Amino acid sequence: ITDTRDEVIMFDGDYIDAYYHLASNGKTEDSKNVLKLAYPYLVSVDSNWDNGDYVSRRIVPNSYLSKLLKTKITKKSEVQILVRTIGHRVQYIKFNDKVYDGLILARRLGLNSNDFSVSIEKDYTTFTTRGHGHGLGLSKYGAEGMAKSGYTYRQIIEHYYPNTYIHKETNY
Repeated sequence: ITDTRDEVIMFDGDYIDAYYHLASNGKTEDSKNVLKLAYPYLVSVDSNWDNGDYVSRRIVPNSYLSKLLKTKITKKSEVQILVRTIGHRVQYIKFNDKVYDGLILARRLGLNSNDFSVSIEKDYTTFTTRGHGHGLGLSKYGAEGMAKSGYTYRQIIEHYYPNTYIHKETNY
């Protein structure tokens, strides 16, 4: 901590919004897919250092899912992931004849990530997720994996926040 005292991460002369998440699915996400704004330093990068798959499952009763989606969900319902983002997360998904935003749906269902697959059974639907969080910026477990592999904090910052630089503040 003392070694990095007064250091800040900057892009083009301004402080960055240093988004981070717990664990990636192997890639981070592009800001335009989460924030609807394109930040040149919040772009999708590989994050192969996350130690583990971070797979989780959420089982949702079809009666609840039907109310949430405002369409009847049964074992015979059609479900189709229409578009995945550059970070492999669900951008748009279709249940029956209705299309939903994958990020909003994941948040409403309390999923760990919007990188998910769906399996509909008779009475319930299972959402299987990879990663944990929105996927923007630095992956905490990925950064830990990089550090354990010998990367410096500067290399980790440069990897997860490309096009940025570390600046030492001297004026208060």
